[in-house]
Amino acid sequence: MKLNQLLINCLAGLFFLLGSGYAAGQENRDLETWTSAEFRYRPTKKWRVGLEGQLRLKENSSEIDGYFAELTGGYEIFKGFRTTLGFRLISKNDNTGKQQGYENYVRLHADALYKHKVKRLGLNYRFRYQTRDELGVTNENGDFADQTLRLKIGTEYNFRKWKLDPLLSAEIFHENNRNEDESFDKFRVTFGTEYKFKKWGRLGLFYRYEREIDKTNPASTDIIRIQYVYTLKGY
Repeated sequence: MKLNQLLINCLAGLFFLLGSGYAAGQENRDLETWTSAEFRYRPTKKWRVGLEGQLRLKENSSEIDGYFAELTGGYEIFKGFRTTLGFRLISKNDNTGKQQGYENYVRLHADALYKHKVKRLGLNYRFRYQTRDELGVTNENGDFADQTLRLKIGTEYNFRKWKLDPLLSAEIFHENNRNEDESFDKFRVTFGTEYKFKKWGRLGLFYRYEREIDKTNPASTDIIRIQYVYTLKGY
């Protein structure tokens, strides 16, 4: 199969999933907006650190869902394969139920990432383990850390003489929560592109579809993500 045809098939599958989501989950659907800015520093070719801030809006992008700051560090073990550790401080807006207000969480994650190319098609894979715990709430009060395994597969096609190359990814979440049964929790499909400035980093615009799995009334979310990344090299 030619690479162009492979890309077309991937896009067709994406639109099929989106259409299925609209048909099955209109009554429990939301539109969110995620806006982020990230600074990355690469002191050597193998080491990298990053600092990101993000704001998320929910309820048709009319209410703040939460915001966070995240610090990451990564090391390339060999060409194409690297590991990353991340620490995130989250403030999340709980506006439902009897007790409402902002709740604070800490999240840790560890990644194993691999990427390679097949001609002009880039392929990347990420396996992530993450754990998240609410601050100020003890186990005696019913709080236990959520643990999640995530598998993500992404593609990027490098068109000749074209700066807005398409990016496509799919991700599935497997959650282990002591308060619930262990199961696959949700999946995400993302499509977008990035524009790279010569001296000012890159700006990305993405559409993401997220849907719960194995629920009686699964929630689905359309997400518009705007991402700015500036990278500074020390070598």
